[in-house]
Amino acid sequence: MTKDKRKSPQEQELSFLRHQLYWLCWTWQDYKELFSSEANFEFMIRMTGGLARVMRVSMLDSIQLDICALTDPAISKSGNNLSLRRLLHWCRDSKQKAERIESLKEKLDEADAVSSRMRKRRNKLIAHFDSPTILDEDAEVIEWPTADEIERAVRLLIEAMNMAESLLGVAIFDYDSSHSRNGSETLMAILREADNEKSVDHSG
Repeated sequence: MTKDKRKSPQEQELSFLRHQLYWLCWTWQDYKELFSSEANFEFMIRMTGGLARVMRVSMLDSIQLDICALTDPAISKSGNNLSLRRLLHWCRDSKQKAERIESLKEKLDEADAVSSRMRKRRNKLIAHFDSPTILDEDAEVIEWPTADEIERAVRLLIEAMNMAESLLGVAIFDYDSSHSRNGSETLMAILREADNEKSVDHSG
C-alpha cells in the first residue's frame, strides 16, 4: 500500500483494511462462481487438467489466510496486528455510545468464533506443516472449511466493517458490489466455447 502523506495513520490503516476486505469478497465470489458445484469443477478439470486443482487450492488458501488476518487479535506476542480488532480502538477514541461499540465487539467475537477452524488450518497446515496434525490425521484441521463456514465469516466481517464505518462517520461501502463478475464468468465462457469448438471438430 502506497503511503499517502495527506492521510492520518488511522485513515491509512482503515483504507488498508477496507481494501483487504474488498479483495476477500472479490476472491470469494470468484471461487464460488468457479467451484461452487462439482459439475463446474469436473468441467474445469476436463478442460485444464491439474491447473484447476491448483487454482482451487490456491484460492481457498488465500481466502482462509485473509479471513484469519482480518480476525486476528489486535495485539499478539509478535506485535501489533492490523486486523478488524483495530476498529474497536478507533471507535472508542471517537467517543461513540458504549452500546454501539459493544455491538461491534460482539460481531467481531462472532466472526472470530466462526473462523476458529480456519485459524487452526492456517497455523498447522497453510503457514507451515505441523507434523503431529498430519500424523494424527486431525480431521478438524485437515478437512477444508465448508462453503457455509466461509460465507458466514465473510458476512460477519462485512457487517462488522459497516458498523465501524458508521461509528467512525465514513462512507459505508457495499462490499457485495465489489465484484465485477467478469473474470470468472469470462474464463468459464472461454472454456465452454473451446469445448463446443472441440465437439464440432470431432463431429465433423
